[in-house]
Amino acid sequence: MKNAETRRRSGVSARGWAIAVCIALSQFTTGCIVGKQRPAATQPATAIDTEQGKPAYWWDKPPVTHITARKFDALWNACRDAVRARGFTSDRLDYRDGVLTTLPLVSKSAYEFWRSDVIDPADLADSSLSTIHRIVRFDLKKLANGGYQATPKVLIERFSMIQRRITSVDQYRDIFSLTQLDVTRANEEYGEVIPAYYWYPIGRDYALERQLAQDVRERLGRRL
Repeated sequence: MKNAETRRRSGVSARGWAIAVCIALSQFTTGCIVGKQRPAATQPATAIDTEQGKPAYWWDKPPVTHITARKFDALWNACRDAVRARGFTSDRLDYRDGVLTTLPLVSKSAYEFWRSDVIDPADLADSSLSTIHRIVRFDLKKLANGGYQATPKVLIERFSMIQRRITSVDQYRDIFSLTQLDVTRANEEYGEVIPAYYWYPIGRDYALERQLAQDVRERLGRRL
């Protein structure tokens, strides 16, 4: 009888030690949340600063590179050919003011190895997981020494589309149809009207800007 009682107490003690060890280990394996958090499920995809959501905010950012040339025509043609070689289509060709822009081009995915409009691997992963497009702009101006300078800038914009409720099995065919999304939804919390689908800027592609500058220099070198 005494031996049974001893074994029972030993078993209880062993279980107590096991529970204590598990509790101690859990303190080291769990993370800590410091401060008030903002749950992602309650935030829209465009929960950013208002100014950063405007294209002008990113266009006004200083350039990271530029190209100089002695002749305006040679520099202009080199810029135009460089964007075309990267798959972009010219939009605004303002020869007098020295402004060259392109139409938005949906960025390549990882399997589109023949395209060259995305340079950075991280940007390629981003454009493979979501719908993103890029717009190129060249600004040309005359320098004090009589030469000319071209500055490339590339704006990145992400596609956003509001969620749609499917109440019948025959509606699944139209879930991604843009023609069915020409409506707006009112944001009851903020009293704003949200478009059914839109593009919003997320930054500049500095890697592509540097590559375009290099492309222009190579073309200028071949023309000399």
